[in-house]
Amino acid sequence: MGKLIYKVGDATNPCVESGTRIIIHICNSIGSWGSGFVVALSKKWKQPEMLYKQWFSQRAFLKGNDAFQLGNIQKVALDVDKYYAKTYVINMIAQDGIMSNIRNDIPLRYDALEKCLQKVYDFCSEERKKGIPISVHCPRLGAGLAGGDWNKIEKLIEKWLVHGKDGFDTYVYDLSNEVGKWKGTVYDGQEQLEVVDNEIKTEFFPT
Repeated sequence: MGKLIYKVGDATNPCVESGTRIIIHICNSIGSWGSGFVVALSKKWKQPEMLYKQWFSQRAFLKGNDAFQLGNIQKVALDVDKYYAKTYVINMIAQDGIMSNIRNDIPLRYDALEKCLQKVYDFCSEERKKGIPISVHCPRLGAGLAGGDWNKIEKLIEKWLVHGKDGFDTYVYDLSNEVGKWKGTVYDGQEQLEVVDNEIKTEFFPT
């Protein structure tokens, strides 16, 4: 069984150095890349954006699990050495467009996100069979521009990636200037931060 761990930091700079780090994030269904977490991704690596746009441009020719559609994922290998990729970015199509529609439906699609997370789990399980430690890293995905409820998203992450005997340690990152948004969150580290009434309370926990 894995653990769900909250960190203050940037998901493009995973706190785990060993093994393969799987960075997951949500993409939209219309080929648009330019707001939110993807900006930080593109500043560090060009491949996730390039391959996402290529995937979109070839959508008319792709079917099944390769199709550019809600519920599918794209795996982008980075930092590849002789034996394995030290980092993967996984583009998950779980956002329908970029704006709420006339019925005020939010762009995030929970059913698509669940399908994506199941595929991420399957991929992580296959990678672990190589004998390489696996960790998962993400921003507080789906709860920003996609309009989702973090409590629901957290439960899906726990269901598919964390819980069970074959779960993975999963790290959720909040930037330091966003910590105050998340009342009650306890952050892991030598200093554990808890947000109470929009103020950061700090308690030292020796390692």
